[in-house]
Amino acid sequence: MFRGQNIGGEVVDELIDIEWLERGGLPSGNSNVPIALDASGLLIWYSETFGGNETLRLVLPVTWRQPAAMAVWRLNLYILDSAGQQIWRYMPNDGIYSEIPTEYFAGEERPDLSTAVDFGIDEDGNVYVLYNNGDVKKYFGGVEQPFDVYNLPEGALTAGSSLFVDNNPISRGLVVTDPQNATVYAMSLGGTTNTGYRPLSPLDAFAGLSGTLVNADTNSIYVLAGEHLYHMRRQ
Repeated sequence: MFRGQNIGGEVVDELIDIEWLERGGLPSGNSNVPIALDASGLLIWYSETFGGNETLRLVLPVTWRQPAAMAVWRLNLYILDSAGQQIWRYMPNDGIYSEIPTEYFAGEERPDLSTAVDFGIDEDGNVYVLYNNGDVKKYFGGVEQPFDVYNLPEGALTAGSSLFVDNNPISRGLVVTDPQNATVYAMSLGGTTNTGYRPLSPLDAFAGLSGTLVNADTNSIYVLAGEHLYHMRRQ
């Protein structure tokens, strides 16, 4: 899967984010597949059944601007559109994401998402949004909820590039990357920072820190920095 690839007449644009879809609104009932989103609103996934990539072009709202990240919660697909100041929610219609999305944030008092870089959703439906200055905000039903980050050393988490919501019952929490301090922070869903990960050798290993993934079954954290993917044991 790559930018410029032609898949059934659809040309893949800049790839924005990737997620795992256990079940949702893909054609032919596709489930348990990795899905990727490009900047034009094209969903791409790999089908083991047909041994290749397939696509679904999402119906875009008129105020769609530039997707920054996506997340899956139950059957619904959520897309963070920072420039469009919205999180779009796609719900399956007759089993397919075939209709225009609904707005997650409604009403007159909406958050400023212009600097939002990533987000995730926990099992209870709480949405956590990460901003480029390292702030994390929590929302439920489109309404901001109390959330403060605790137990951080002075000068920590001054920038943000990615946020991962770990919903595994064993290790449930948030993992946030701070590219300015070249540090990965693991915190509870309540905001208490438990651990910070920073390389000792080489010191610049986390330059270009941009993403994380947690595997609780193997007690592992995977870190994407620059052109490298690192693996660490979770403490």
